[in-house]
Amino acid sequence: MNAARPPAARDAATLDFNALLRAGDGVVIAQMAGEPVTLAERLYAARGLPEGVSVFIGASVTGTPLAARGTGLRLSSYGALFRTAEIARSMPVDIYPLHYSRIGSAITGGALPCAVALLQVARDESTGRLYAGTGRNYMFEAARRARVVVAELNRRAPVIPGGELPDDLPIHHLIESDREIPEQSYGEPGADEVRIATHVAGLVEDGATIQVGVGSLAGALLAALSGHRHLGFHSGLINDDVMRLMQSGAIDNSRKSIDAGVAVLGNPVGSRALYDFVHGNPQLRMAGAAYTHVRETLARIDNLTALNSGLQVDLAGQVNAEAAGTRYLGGVGGLADFVRGALAARGGRSIIAMPSCARGGAVSRIVARLDGPATLGATDADCIVTEWGVAHLRDRTLAERARAVIAIAHPDHREPLLAAARAAGLA
Repeated sequence: MNAARPPAARDAATLDFNALLRAGDGVVIAQMAGEPVTLAERLYAARGLPEGVSVFIGASVTGTPLAARGTGLRLSSYGALFRTAEIARSMPVDIYPLHYSRIGSAITGGALPCAVALLQVARDESTGRLYAGTGRNYMFEAARRARVVVAELNRRAPVIPGGELPDDLPIHHLIESDREIPEQSYGEPGADEVRIATHVAGLVEDGATIQVGVGSLAGALLAALSGHRHLGFHSGLINDDVMRLMQSGAIDNSRKSIDAGVAVLGNPVGSRALYDFVHGNPQLRMAGAAYTHVRETLARIDNLTALNSGLQVDLAGQVNAEAAGTRYLGGVGGLADFVRGALAARGGRSIIAMPSCARGGAVSRIVARLDGPATLGATDADCIVTEWGVAHLRDRTLAERARAVIAIAHPDHREPLLAAARAAGLA
């Protein structure tokens, strides 16, 4: 069966994963707010599954995969994002260090195994058409690759323009549910995050198209843009802060060089109010990662301004967004995609914003040498922002970069950084 003529919907209790799965199968399950929670719970509750089954969970906001402990299922992801970080502290999670734009092609090519795809879908009651609910991502590629596709038809899932399932997309089992869509919220930004956001707001021009990450700092950055006008939006995620900017008129997408008049997104992740906002909203268009994150798209967005963060920045402007010490805390995700896309765009700008310190000021996040991978290389550097100011690094020499990033480090940590720069011949 296919999306144009899906099978009759039935109760999840009739679904038997022991019959669907084979030894060594890879399962790809939709992530974030698009997680088909009923299907996930039933998979993790199954016992006596065939040996060697793996589950690619992406970024979990529910923590549901914690139920897989002791089942023999092997979990994997593209990073320890959202509650996947918590899951990784409780059980092994294999990490694929993939750019987000590459996940779909890794599935299509077989490098990331996908014999069974579990996705969430919504139905437009006026037309009967199925949509991708709250997460398209790489799931269309997964469904085309899979031997078996199981879709959870959630009556609470929003119908978002652009999320239409292609008529020929296979659906072998359709399961009904009426589950609340997973919500995600963040704490209030601290004083340092507000100071950072103020610096960032001064770098964003009216009429720019913004991409933004997640977290309390991202919320502060967006709140600081409330006085801007004619902003556009193109990002992997849309959250409540973006919704508020659209409702206030700060984001109207009127000056976008492509996709004018609409905000482009891959996933809504936030409150029930956000899911109501995106439902049937003609100001939005959902797209897969093969469009939202690829350089061919991003380079065509004039004045694209990528607002992201990291764990560490070194004296050359390299960014570690993945690991602190021995702990894997983040992931490559869409960071490099958007940074490089913004730098390729006419008038584009990449801004990496982060507090200057961690652990209450004891540890500097401006470092002489990164503790983890260089998620972004020195050639990707543009603007680095802390609560102490802005370091403009694009087209600067290594010595100029070292001086600039030391100037935005916490004053208590500048002398050791300066000594390291001198030892390296950069000061």
